Amino acid sequence: MRVTLLSLSDFASVRGGLLTLVAGGISELVRPSFPSTLEAWAAVTIEIEGRSIDTQFELNVVDDSDEIVASQGGRLNAHAVDESPNKYGYFSLEFDVRALVVPAPGHYRLEIRLGGKRKSWLHFYAVQTLPADVG
Repeated sequence: MRVTLLSLSDFASVRGGLLTLVAGGISELVRPSFPSTLEAWAAVTIEIEGRSIDTQFELNVVDDSDEIVASQGGRLNAHAVDESPNKYGYFSLEFDVRALVVPAPGHYRLEIRLGGKRKSWLHFYAVQTLPADVG
């Protein structure tokens, strides 16, 4: 099992097995103050050998000291609906992580764990805007 896509985006949706991303590839979250919510969606595509998946997942926001500052998790249980002869199954998923909180400006990574093992991660920065009266 491997993650072939992990992205933060303004919006993500899966319909009929197809993943739609709007403004994907977010690498900076610019906010006027902190702590602040992510206000983003996480999109994930998982490749497995077989046609079904049943495992625990975690999406973690991790800071530079490797501390998990926000987390969302649950169970993935899905079966491919097509009758493809392909021995690999692909599952695209969207996760609403808008409410996860980043405590301060800085460097973070979003990581996905499947079955307790870290499978992929991406780096992003939380940046605070300057007040309007500065500069």
